[in-house]
Amino acid sequence: MSVPYSFYIVVSYSRSNPKALTASHPDARLAVELTNTGSAADSFCLRITFLSKDQFFTRFVHDDNNPSASGSDSGSNTSSLKSSISHAAKLMRLATCTNTSAIDRLKAAKWWCQRPMFYEGSFQVLPLAVTLVSIPFNIDDINSQLFLATYIEAPPLSMFKLERCGIECLSLADKSFLGHVVLDSCLRMSRDLKELLPFTRLVTISLNSLDQLESLSGLRSCTELKVLRVYSCPKLRDLAVIQHLSNLWELDLNELAITSLVPGEDDAPLSASEIGETVQGQLEVVRVMNCAGLADLRFLRHHPHILSISLTRLPLTHLNWLCCQGELKQLVLQSLPALWWGPHGQDGALSLPFLKRLILDDPHPESDLGFLAQCINLEELQLRWWNHDVGWGPIGHLRFLKTLRISNNDSLRALNWIHQCSQIKVLHLSMNLFLQDFSPIASLLSLEQLNLNATKVMDGHITCISAKCSKLWRVILDNCRLLSDLSSLGQLSNLSVFSASNTRITSIDWIVNCVHLTKVSLQNCSELKDRSPLNYLPVLRTCDL
Repeated sequence: MSVPYSFYIVVSYSRSNPKALTASHPDARLAVELTNTGSAADSFCLRITFLSKDQFFTRFVHDDNNPSASGSDSGSNTSSLKSSISHAAKLMRLATCTNTSAIDRLKAAKWWCQRPMFYEGSFQVLPLAVTLVSIPFNIDDINSQLFLATYIEAPPLSMFKLERCGIECLSLADKSFLGHVVLDSCLRMSRDLKELLPFTRLVTISLNSLDQLESLSGLRSCTELKVLRVYSCPKLRDLAVIQHLSNLWELDLNELAITSLVPGEDDAPLSASEIGETVQGQLEVVRVMNCAGLADLRFLRHHPHILSISLTRLPLTHLNWLCCQGELKQLVLQSLPALWWGPHGQDGALSLPFLKRLILDDPHPESDLGFLAQCINLEELQLRWWNHDVGWGPIGHLRFLKTLRISNNDSLRALNWIHQCSQIKVLHLSMNLFLQDFSPIASLLSLEQLNLNATKVMDGHITCISAKCSKLWRVILDNCRLLSDLSSLGQLSNLSVFSASNTRITSIDWIVNCVHLTKVSLQNCSELKDRSPLNYLPVLRTCDL
């Protein structure tokens, strides 16, 4: 049998409970390499690699015929080799098989090999999981390895991943206990996922690059499903099955050709009475990206308990169904060019009393910010690429705002409204090329983090801000070419992160006063000749020069 690929087996044994598969330390890389060397010798090695010193006392490589290069590390032979892990007395056994006869010997040996993992290339420990990647064996070969210790009542697999494998390998999984399935670029996939019908206890399903997939009807029996992720399935046209998944908690879609989540539901008119009607949907997290034909998500009105919605690059023209999302806390809307925020647009859709975080990037060119008056409880706001004429004053209505990120906005020319947002702790104003007066920032006495990357901020502005905003601990001034003297920052006793790369500063003598600095970046500062003051910073850990 020619076996050109490597596969890995994780073996774990506990003296107190020999039938339990114990979890490995995340730093450990435990592997069994199976290769066809053409050798007739009946030999195999035990191997443990990349182990943390505080977890394993020994590291060894040993085979039946040749002693280990380090005899003190290995023991007498493969049948007795042990590696103690502290006082827990756990046994980890690994084998490198070099030929088919060794494979047979491995099968016959009474090893505590309860669940192997197959993987090509680099390996990461995934306890209670199986991963198959481009396996060249036939299904019987894999099956014999999977259940090579059938006399042991092994714990059930919790995860089964197929990547570039034939879908028939899925039959190896334990139907009664399997909770997580990942199907990535699988071959011979059915058009409706009928292979998953027997797996009634699945909790998480991830589907990626399944070119033949047209329907998800095979998931109808997965009544306990909580997480569904579907990426890059070009023939899939709808997700009608989700109306039968009453326990679905998270829905994540990306690069699909769907025109509707549930046919007929997205086209149905939204009645005023639907807000108060009893519904069964349990969705809490929804992410939809890069679905060029998906123009309506009205089906989500049946899920009034959604906490987070993220929509990116979709042809949406309205969000009227948002009025049913009374518990929504996070809303991310990015690159929705057909969605107009204005007096006759979507203002009413954002009357969401519990909304705490709002991101609106790259909007319709006629949108304005008047709708913010209905988001009075917002604590975090991000607005990027609002390059058309827009009034920024409505941000001043957000009295509870703690984080404000406004970047890459050609229309932002003044900050005369920002003093009303007195609770702001994090302020990002990078890449606003037409903003020239930064002195209003000094009114934010609670400010802790400030990012003015690639702006026209001047020395005088920094002096004004430093004198008032004494709580600042993070200041980013990269690519601010008008800056030359930052000595006023020396009065910021809490400053711990500072970056002024690609600026014209000439001195950092003041920096010795900032004894709490842990990270400094001063790259491409050609006019800064003396960097020796950095040597006097007692807790400096990272310095990029």
